[in-house]
Amino acid sequence: MTGFLLRLGVLTIGTMAIYHFAASWIPQKWYYVDFWWLPVFIAVVTAVLHAGLIRRQHDSKAFIRFYMGTTGIKLFIYLTIIMVVAFINKQLALPFALCFFFFYFCFTAFEVSGALKNFGGNMTSSHKQ
Repeated sequence: MTGFLLRLGVLTIGTMAIYHFAASWIPQKWYYVDFWWLPVFIAVVTAVLHAGLIRRQHDSKAFIRFYMGTTGIKLFIYLTIIMVVAFINKQLALPFALCFFFFYFCFTAFEVSGALKNFGGNMTSSHKQ
C-alpha cells in the first residue's frame, strides 16, 4: 500500500502542477481558480477504494461486488458535487466541470491501470506492493 500511496501522491502533485501551469493557455472563463481541493479529494477517494480492493483481493466475488458498488457510488457522489456547484454558482459551472473532468480522467486512468496491474491476474496470487 505504501508504494501505491507514493505513486498517488506523485500523481496528485503532478496533476496539480499541470493544471496550475495550464492557466496561462486555458481561457480564463474556463479555468477554475480554486482547483487545489479537487485532486486532494479524488486522491482520498482513490486511496480508500484501493484499500478496500486490497482487503478483498482473495475473494473474487467480494472484490467484483466492492469494485462495482464503490464505482457506482463514487460516480454518483462526483456528479452530485458537479450539479451542486452548478446550481449554486452558474458562472462557475463550466470551469468547475472542466477542471473536475481533467482530474477525474487522470485519476481514473491511474486507478484502472493500477487495478489491472495489481489485481488483473489470478485473484489468489499475492498482491505486489
